Amino acid sequence: MSWPIHVRRPRHASTALGLLLALALQVVPAAAPPVAAAGGLDVRGSTSYVLDPAARSVHVRAALTIRNVKPDTPSVRYYFTGYALGVQREATRIRATSGGKRLTLKTKPHQSFLEVQVEFGRRIFRGDSIAVRLDFDLPDGGTRSESKVRVGTAFAAFHAYAFGEERAAVRITVPAGFEVLHEGSDLGEERTEDGRTVLTAEGITRVDRWAVWVAADRPDALGRDRVELTLAGRQVLLDVRAWPEDSEWAATVSDRLRRGLPVLGELIGLPWPVSGPLEVLEVYTPLLGGYAGFYDAREGEIRITEDPDEQVILHEASHAWFKGDLFAERWISEGMADEYSRLALERLGSTGLAPEPVDPTAPGSFPLNDWPPPERIVDDESDARASYGYNASWTVVATLMREIGIHGMRAVLAAAQAREAPYAPAGTQERISFEAVDWRSFLDYLEQRAGSREAEQLFRTWVVTDEQALQLDARAEAREAYAELVAAGGGWQPPPLVRVPMERWRFSEARASIEAARRVLAERERSEALAKQIGAQLGSALERAYEGARDDLRLALDLAAEERRTLETVAAARLAVDRERDLLVNIGLIGESPEGPLASAYAALAEDDLPAARAGAAGALGKVESASQRGTQRVAVGGALGGTAVAVGLAVGLRRRRRVISRSMTPAEVTDTATGAAADSPGPSPEATAAPATLPRDPDPAAARRDQPGTEG
Repeated sequence: MSWPIHVRRPRHASTALGLLLALALQVVPAAAPPVAAAGGLDVRGSTSYVLDPAARSVHVRAALTIRNVKPDTPSVRYYFTGYALGVQREATRIRATSGGKRLTLKTKPHQSFLEVQVEFGRRIFRGDSIAVRLDFDLPDGGTRSESKVRVGTAFAAFHAYAFGEERAAVRITVPAGFEVLHEGSDLGEERTEDGRTVLTAEGITRVDRWAVWVAADRPDALGRDRVELTLAGRQVLLDVRAWPEDSEWAATVSDRLRRGLPVLGELIGLPWPVSGPLEVLEVYTPLLGGYAGFYDAREGEIRITEDPDEQVILHEASHAWFKGDLFAERWISEGMADEYSRLALERLGSTGLAPEPVDPTAPGSFPLNDWPPPERIVDDESDARASYGYNASWTVVATLMREIGIHGMRAVLAAAQAREAPYAPAGTQERISFEAVDWRSFLDYLEQRAGSREAEQLFRTWVVTDEQALQLDARAEAREAYAELVAAGGGWQPPPLVRVPMERWRFSEARASIEAARRVLAERERSEALAKQIGAQLGSALERAYEGARDDLRLALDLAAEERRTLETVAAARLAVDRERDLLVNIGLIGESPEGPLASAYAALAEDDLPAARAGAAGALGKVESASQRGTQRVAVGGALGGTAVAVGLAVGLRRRRRVISRSMTPAEVTDTATGAAADSPGPSPEATAAPATLPRDPDPAAARRDQPGTEG
């Protein structure tokens, strides 16, 4: 099996139950060589280990046959009066017997073993032998003790050594109901006798190097404390499973989860992600490979050492959210777990927690993206590597949290959980193309969703490799161009054609797409300037074509060009309609107003109906351009019908002309509205001198002066 994905800051230990057991000698050294005369003894031994949970002990019996094989000399006859051997340092109730008679023994503690000196009570000459039985117990050391022995109703762990010097044998017996795991020297096939598990080894020749680490686990014997909570309207169930003999662990862990998990949920802001109960198990400290706990998402359980630390508890609980399917890189998950557990504990009154100072340039440091999966901590080198990884990760996340705050990080986490495309608007349905949020998407979220200005430099300092730093250089140039495009858009969202390569870190492609997008915006700018000049309102078709472009911007460019041509047509019509008209044009426009089709052109522009806008403009322009001809025809027809009708038409046309001049010219361009004479056209106009001869006289002279432009009273 493999290591779990999520672990806690290291503490010295060596093995991991059910995962990858460390060598037994890494926890407790093998027994020292027997302390005896150099050579001369043939010692055959058979040793049995019987796990007895009820007695909270392992019973050990070593049956030794000790024979003197040292040759005598003509002048010297050799004999032995005792034998010394090394046993486990935790051994108690040590007894030595021979033929039912108790033998005298002495013990002498050493750093890693206990020396036992057995006195035979007689001399053993060459060819003689003695059978010695050594009995002792390996008692449970108690939780959180320095003893390497644990014996309880739910869990047991101990080292087994062989005794003797040649062709020794070992037998290990474990009660029914326990799952047995072992690591170290070779054992034969596991077998079952009367429901008990039996492990054996025969013919052991290198006794001084033989050692086996045995762990026996019975999960159904664990105690159970059910913790029930409600987080954001969702029920949360946790089963705290402790050794029955350790009520203190169960009370500590349950209390911290019951109080701390709601705070974590509120800080993180994401729904509780675990369906069903989450088990929290007590584990013997050395069995976690040097770590204080880990979260196993596959099994739906948290394992915490027998020495529970309040930050470890909440750190592992936070991995319910920060697990491998949220963030790809280990450092992101671990940094998040450390920082959020700190924040939660701070709200609960525990202060002073912070990462240990680390230097990203010091020997032994490494880019966090190069932090490998969890490994056993077995020496100073692996301990230093793990310590740097955890503290550097926490430093980065804590620095980001200080900058963007809880709410900013919530936005990042929400986007990460939804796999939102980072350059799309928040809440978008667009998704990233990566299976998990890696360091690249995380950086994009920090800047796009939370507005971080420090993230890139933090990543350069702590996170990226030299090769990845080159990617950051290309990204910086592309982001500068992207920001300019956003500003130029004036509220228009950059299209997927630009956003997708930015999200996928294909920056050369993104730069090319940005240049194409800027051409569309340049066309839009020219069109908007022309529209403003003629007082027209444009529709949103070009905006939609631009913002929706995925493969290319040809449609948007074509639409922009068509929109500009249409505006030019409408502008020409506007100019023609507003231009000063002569007498014949005014006569020709009687009953043929161009304002109607021009108004329809304006309305069509606002509705994105460009063909209709061009048609309306053409209609208005056509009426104006043909008005002179129609006016000539109407004058000719008017002469035939009589002067009165023509005079009436002329009067109407002249009044129309005055209205047009008043609307289209500025006050500075008009000097005498009573006479209709313009500043750059001194003297009365032809229309002004002709009007009195044809217009009917008004009974009211004052009214006549008001209604007859170009006349004087």
